Amino acid sequence: MLIKLLKKIDMSASNHQRSYEQMIKRLNTDKLAAYILPTKAILKYIVHALEAKNAKIHY
Repeated sequence: MLIKLLKKIDMSASNHQRSYEQMIKRLNTDKLAAYILPTKAILKYIVHALEAKNAKIHY
């Protein structure tokens, strides 16, 4: 994703240059965003969804 961003956008001429710089900085780190849960936090719910006899169409 980062490569496509760098290829398609001329950041030096963009009104959104600051936003792009922040996005690149965020994408280059291994730190999870505040709203992203780690895998272990949702594992119980995924197993339930896969093993439920009457699974819902949308979770």
